[in-house]
Amino acid sequence: MSSNQTPALTGAMLQLEDSITDSPRYRGQMRQFEEYANSLESSIQGLSKASKALHQASLDYSTRWSSIISQVSYMAQLSPIKDAKLTQQLSSLGEMLTEIERGRTLH
Repeated sequence: MSSNQTPALTGAMLQLEDSITDSPRYRGQMRQFEEYANSLESSIQGLSKASKALHQASLDYSTRWSSIISQVSYMAQLSPIKDAKLTQQLSSLGEMLTEIERGRTLH
């Protein structure tokens, strides 16, 4: 072969790396990876949506607990008899509920 023919032959030959990356097996693996990536993306979006819903439910739960605590505190002050024992018990209940909610929000 002359030196003039070598570049032309080299350009026409398929490189070993190109034949591996263009094989049916490689294409199948790429298809599987694309399907996996699409499934993963869909799962992540579902997880994000569920997390946002859970966060909102947690906020609603806290709001309802705050409402219960307020009602218990209001009941403690409501009695016209001013029974010290009842007032103390309702106040203690309000404090316990407040601590429960505070502990729940910390975790």
